[in-house]
Amino acid sequence: SIHIKFCFIRIPHSLDVRAKVFVVVDIAAPSRDFPATPRSRIPYRERIIRMNARMCVMRSAGPRTTRTRAAGRDEQNPSLSETGRGRVTRSDVTRSSTSHVNNMRENSAMTSAVWKEGSPLAFPSPSVAESYSRQEPPTVVDSMGREREMEKEKEVVQIVDCVNMGSTTRAVILAGGEQKNPLTHYRAMPAVSIGSCMMLIDVPINNCLSAGINKMYVLTQFQSHQINSHVASAYPPQGFGHTSGWVDVLTAQQTVAAKEWYKGSADAIRRNLMELKDEARGVEPAEDYVIMSGTAVYNMEISRVVGFHRMRKADITICSLQMGAEAAKTKGVVVADEVGLVSGFHEKPGGRVSDLVNDDNQALVSMGVYVIKRDVMLRLLEDGDSSSMGGRPMEHIGHHMIPAALEIGARVFTYEHDGYWKDVSTLRDYYEANIALTSKSKTPIKFFELERAISAKKGKMLPPAKMCGSVDIDESILGDGAILSDGCVSRRSIIGENVLVGAGSIIEDSLLLGSPVWTSESQREAAKARGDLIFGVGRNSVLKRCVVDENAYIGDGCIVRNDAGVAEADRSSEGYMIQDGLIVVLKNAVIPDGTVI
Repeated sequence: SIHIKFCFIRIPHSLDVRAKVFVVVDIAAPSRDFPATPRSRIPYRERIIRMNARMCVMRSAGPRTTRTRAAGRDEQNPSLSETGRGRVTRSDVTRSSTSHVNNMRENSAMTSAVWKEGSPLAFPSPSVAESYSRQEPPTVVDSMGREREMEKEKEVVQIVDCVNMGSTTRAVILAGGEQKNPLTHYRAMPAVSIGSCMMLIDVPINNCLSAGINKMYVLTQFQSHQINSHVASAYPPQGFGHTSGWVDVLTAQQTVAAKEWYKGSADAIRRNLMELKDEARGVEPAEDYVIMSGTAVYNMEISRVVGFHRMRKADITICSLQMGAEAAKTKGVVVADEVGLVSGFHEKPGGRVSDLVNDDNQALVSMGVYVIKRDVMLRLLEDGDSSSMGGRPMEHIGHHMIPAALEIGARVFTYEHDGYWKDVSTLRDYYEANIALTSKSKTPIKFFELERAISAKKGKMLPPAKMCGSVDIDESILGDGAILSDGCVSRRSIIGENVLVGAGSIIEDSLLLGSPVWTSESQREAAKARGDLIFGVGRNSVLKRCVVDENAYIGDGCIVRNDAGVAEADRSSEGYMIQDGLIVVLKNAVIPDGTVI
């Protein structure tokens, strides 16, 4: 029993590419290069995937000639790649016709390939192929159609395929921290909704699923009940089919060796190493672990990050991005050379950030996303409460783990992310990240990009949003089950699930987080007859630049817009607070009719 990852076949020049290709692999016994592997260790689904791995049959055009690597082309073969690789690639010649592709698909029952414009797998047309005196042997490519040899002058990051990511990579999502935020009085920040129908914890899970990582651990501690129930209902094991995937929640617990709460991010990982090793799962051990924060909004190709990590043969890779000096004071600042090799890491440097910025007053800031080799992680964290570096406590990744790795000579690199990233640990950041999702043109990230890999968001079905009568809606997101009555206005706002907005009310630049309970029209009429309150906004009310938490009731004729410009205020007894100039109507609060805030 051996693993066959790639199969390369040299096709004779006279063979028609449309003919069937039958491959017979005769394996007598395991050899030194292909050691035996117990069949029981390979999951059934993975065995089937490997047996049906793609086999790409290529045909290249043009004779071999002397290439000029610097120029990337020569006189005899003008179709050389502009990248200067000194070889013919399929993207440099005329693409195949539709008939060639259809014939290849129909005739080759044993093979499959992805055909797209600009792909190096495309076949040249007959006219181009016949114009050459003889055919060149095929260029060796990997299963994703990319060249295996990377030029030394310019290295290209190879994206790791989904099958490889699912079997060799695990994700650890940190969702247990405590934030001083009015929205976290009853749940952890990763459990707060974003964009009307998702939670913040869904963002890192979505990035993992998009990359093919189907084995994830969510580490929780503070106010963890809502996260636990959401993950259990939205990502059940049966949702992963036969791929042996899971999203497990590892809550803080007392053990024989430790009876206190987690002391930090690194301590939380260390306390759960037994589960993270997957020794009792019956699956192949992971090669790399992707450690992610549960309180950030971003969209990242994790497979490209892992490809960079393996291409550099790094022990630890830190995802980073450029940020202004003022904002970098409270972040982790990375010091690296032009190829990304890290020589220093400074967690929350404060005033010292002026020594770490570049000529544009920008600093390279950690995103809280790391890729770390399995053996390096075990070496740094398995030594009990302290590392081998002079008894230093391993409590935080930024304060302790990264500096310890640099001290022992580990290869630490940084991958610079050029897309959108927003830390939402504070109320102001959370508000700005949500409002950015509503913009038509200026939004740095589209809402559908956050949920593209999530098929079962909350494990429940809700009716669609309903608009009764004439409603004015501009740059807004409406959650399922929301009801907007006649004459109401919504501008640059998010109306959460099951929210009722009364007739004539105006919602501007506001977040209404919704209610977990949907009520039908008959139930609302019966509640009115009994004099009961209905969660949502009453008639003729005005809400501007505010956040309304779940299950809150705002009566008729209320004004919530902070005209006085108050920066901070605690009116919890009255059902609201003001932080960073934003009014937050607390969970389960009741704002009486005619109230002005």
